Amino acid sequence: MTDQGRRGLGVFIGVWLVVGLLPGVTVGAGSDVFLSAVLAIIVFGILTKIVLIAPTSERPAAPLPVLAGLAIGGFIEDVLIWLLIRQLADQLDAGLRLDGYGTVIAAAAVVRASIWAALFLLPGRKLREPVTD
Repeated sequence: MTDQGRRGLGVFIGVWLVVGLLPGVTVGAGSDVFLSAVLAIIVFGILTKIVLIAPTSERPAAPLPVLAGLAIGGFIEDVLIWLLIRQLADQLDAGLRLDGYGTVIAAAAVVRASIWAALFLLPGRKLREPVTD
């Protein structure tokens, strides 16, 4: 599986965890639950493909400050995406409601943790060995 595939799976799992389990996230009844989750997954999917803040190798060998910077940058990206989803859901009357900024921050942490877990735990494409003569 490629890095993009593992990242996409992490986003999918994280958004479903947020919508299904996180207190403070309210979804409508019936088809609104599906619509709300699909809206969140589509917005996350598009924006995380446009703005890439994650390690780009199978097992990053970057120093800890670089990984910490990627984690903080990704977390800020996820907070901004959840704020956008919150605004879009209100305007489209999609039935998704996030109660306060604390819920947005918790949702961003869950999604970012699931992305990093998918990147580090799922098997990925093997990087080619450099050719030496």
